[in-house]
Formats: sequence, structure tokens, C-alpha cells
Amino acid sequence: MNSVSSVPAIPGNIKGSANNNCGISTKTYSITAVNGASSYVWRTDIVGATLNGVGGPVTTTSPSVSLTFPSNFANAKLYVKAQNSCGASAEKSKSISSKPAVPGAIAGSVNPCTNSTNLSYSISAVAQATSYLWVVPSGLSLVSGQGTTNILANAGAVAKVCSLKVGSTNACGTSSKKLLVVNVTSCIREFEFNNNALYFTDAPERIDIFSTDGRLIRQIVHPTNENNLADLSMGIYIVSMQFKDHQVNEKIFVQPN
Repeated sequence: MNSVSSVPAIPGNIKGSANNNCGISTKTYSITAVNGASSYVWRTDIVGATLNGVGGPVTTTSPSVSLTFPSNFANAKLYVKAQNSCGASAEKSKSISSKPAVPGAIAGSVNPCTNSTNLSYSISAVAQATSYLWVVPSGLSLVSGQGTTNILANAGAVAKVCSLKVGSTNACGTSSKKLLVVNVTSCIREFEFNNNALYFTDAPERIDIFSTDGRLIRQIVHPTNENNLADLSMGIYIVSMQFKDHQVNEKIFVQPN
């Protein structure tokens, strides 16, 4: 004859639908049988719900229960504990929502340039979601796609860090939001070459100008932010710009004066 000598362990994770429990429906929830348990006590804080047809806590000999949701259910928890003649374990809980699941990761550019247009952001479809709510921050503006899994957005004229969010929606409401941090940057190049002049936002420490056969034509130490090269002969040159922590090499074409 088997004898029970200790309180059973706390049950493992409760299996069953965590989301999309919208409207009046009945779902089955279960746990793996606990060694030494003779029964299980289930309860929920969902007002108006029933467990195996009973309005209050219910005791089962099998490690499963049928939960019927009321029509106005939103978010709550289901609890279960294992028991035997020595006592009862601590409770295991599961959060349950009438709303759909939170969307997965948002795909799209996290470092767009200012004034970029038609930036695409998307998520995978969420089971039983009927729509999607995108919250577009001030650093971006929505072009199209609200309510779908894919939107197009334009970046603003000011560089800033902002948060793009999206939630999945059904008849019972909208899930918590998935977030993507978007860093809208100015994307200004380190240099520009226009009208036979080199322009810098932050000037390098040195400029070396070579002919295409490798001869050093000119060296400018501590150049300014604007460097006129119009006195060079017309042709193609290689410009080596030595910044503080890196070097940039670029071909330029000096045009006729």
C-alpha cells in the first residue's frame, strides 16, 4: 500500500490559450500531473467565469479544467494547486487575455535619414487579430497602412530618437504594444565636393591630393571647412582625408575654371 509523506510540489506551467479568448467561449487548460497529488484545486479571478460549470473554485482529480469566459472578459488569471492528504502546494498561475497576442518584432530601418520617404515597417500577422494599431511618433509621419501589418512612413526634417509602436486588435480590444526604437539621423556626409571645392562639417587633420599615377600633388595640414581646389589643373585626383580616427579616400574631378 502506497503512503503519502509530503505535500506535493507546485504544478508546472499551465497549458492552454493565453490570448484571443474573446467573447463567450470555453477553453481547456491543463498541467502535467504532479507526483503524489491526489487532486487539484483550480480558481480564477475572472468575474462571471465558470470552471467545469461551477462558479467558484473547483477540485478535480485529473490535471485539467474547462474554463468558460463571460462576454465582458478582458484580462485576468487562472490558478491551480496540487494537494493530497498532507496538504496543498503553492499555486501556479497563468495570465489570460481576451485580446490577441502582442505582435512580434517590427522589421524596418532603425537609422533612417531625415526627410526619407516611404520607409517600410512591418510585422508578421498575429493569430485571430482583425486589425493592427500603429502609434507613429513625431519623428515619423504615417503615409499609409494603418490597420495592416505593413505601413509606409516618412522621416521628419529634424534628427531625433523616437519609438514606433504597434498592437494587434480584435473585437475585445488591442494588445500591449511592440516597440521599435528609430533613430532619425541627419546623414550628412563627412565631406562634399562642389564647384571645385571640398567642404567639411568637421574638417580632417590633413588632406593629401594625389594624381592618378600616385604622385603627391598637394598636402593641406589642418584644412578649413572650405578648401578651394580650382587652381589645380583640370582632371581626376585621389583625395586622402585623414580624420582623427579614420581615413577616407575619394576620387574627385576638377573642372575647367
